[in-house]
Amino acid sequence: MRRKLHWFFNVFLSLFLSVAAGIPAIAAEIQATSTSDQTLHLPEDTEQILDSLVLVQNGDELGSGVLISPNGYLLTAAHVVKDEERVAVHLRSGQNLDGKVLRRDALLDLALVKIPGRGLRSLPLQEAEPEEGQMVYGVGLLLEEQRLTYYITPGKALAQPVRGLLRCDADLPVGNSGGPFLNERGEVVGLIAWKVYSKKDQATTSYGADVASLRKFLRGGAPRISG
Repeated sequence: MRRKLHWFFNVFLSLFLSVAAGIPAIAAEIQATSTSDQTLHLPEDTEQILDSLVLVQNGDELGSGVLISPNGYLLTAAHVVKDEERVAVHLRSGQNLDGKVLRRDALLDLALVKIPGRGLRSLPLQEAEPEEGQMVYGVGLLLEEQRLTYYITPGKALAQPVRGLLRCDADLPVGNSGGPFLNERGEVVGLIAWKVYSKKDQATTSYGADVASLRKFLRGGAPRISG
């Protein structure tokens, strides 16, 4: 009995270590391939930016996603992929690809998915955290009458009372969850998660993980939110 337990422990440990070792390698690969000399600007370069958006489908569950490296790594919402290991990913070009879910974090509603491909149009992450008053754009897409409809909603970053979250005044359409918050240069500053409507203020506030949480998530750390 002890031999069996010892064998199971060794197998589990080796699998855990191999997965843990692969996470920094993934982050390094994304970093190495996501740098681009091309400068984009919203709204002038909208068409090029939309090429980096994807539709993620898990059965009847649909959500947005954004490619963050030319070799097929993308971010989307954890509530879209749920506990599945495979999801369908639809590109703007019309390609329908099989996506493998690599990581997820339910707290900040993040999931990392890998699709096959090379030379895919992707968007880099902003280096610094967004500042209060910075212009941000919530970008997502919906499947309407068997066609992909894209939405770009401008807004401004609000004061961040909760560390790890991006808060902005953009009223985003339902279905944009998993899509990116972008700055005016087309860089990812956060990932759309949910929105809250205040009857008192008659205003909608949208929330999502900020870019610092995205970077920590990609490095294999557990993003945390704190007041």
